Amino acid sequence: IISGEGDLCDNVDSVAVLVLSTSGIPPYSLSIQQNGEEWMEHITYSSSDTIIVIEEGFYEISAITDSNCEGTKSGSVSVFTRPVPYAQFTSNPSVAYIGNSEIVFYNSSQLADVFVWDFGDSTYNNLDYNPIHTYTDTGKFQISLQISNEFGCTDSVTHTIIIHPHFHFYIPNAFTPNGDNENDVFIGKGEGIADYQLTVFNRWGGVVFYSNSIEEGWDGIPKSASEISPNGVYSYKVDVTDLLGKKHTYTGEVSLLR
Repeated sequence: IISGEGDLCDNVDSVAVLVLSTSGIPPYSLSIQQNGEEWMEHITYSSSDTIIVIEEGFYEISAITDSNCEGTKSGSVSVFTRPVPYAQFTSNPSVAYIGNSEIVFYNSSQLADVFVWDFGDSTYNNLDYNPIHTYTDTGKFQISLQISNEFGCTDSVTHTIIIHPHFHFYIPNAFTPNGDNENDVFIGKGEGIADYQLTVFNRWGGVVFYSNSIEEGWDGIPKSASEISPNGVYSYKVDVTDLLGKKHTYTGEVSLLR
């Protein structure tokens, strides 16, 4: 007897299995045809054996022999090529800040009826076609969609979602560089910052301080000087770029009080 197990999916990695069941005294020699033409001679010492098939067609046993007897056709099976599904999705947004990190996934897969989502944060969804997911932590997440159809043919796709820290920025309007270790430095502070530039000007528009590091502030001493500037109001400009590449500019005045 020859029977089929599974279908061929329409891709190079797919196979079907022909299951052979015989009775008698081994060894068995089977002549198998494909679409009416001789396909292969198969010798086995087992009453149950399998043959891997990578092409669709109509397979039948044309002759069978054991150690004593010969037989004729005793079974056949048709193997069909089945459509392979196509997995794809998009997300909105693909980059977000924590605290505003609800992501909508739009499924554009084809020829599938089972969808399993892996959101990359140890959570999964196999119920929704277009799921909505909220991330509770920052980082880079690999989102995978695995799909399959009624024939067991599968496909998958993976995209990346980036969740950045929340962006905020603060800069004071006064500082007291008197050496008491309290508010001695004029400096901006924030979160979610990729690039930072601070420029401080005197009343005539001359630059008295510049820094491109958010860790470095102005201690009140002008460049090319050794003493703290006199009390007064100084102008500043801060250029900040957040982790999404958006630029923010802050201008204002700061009071130096010794």
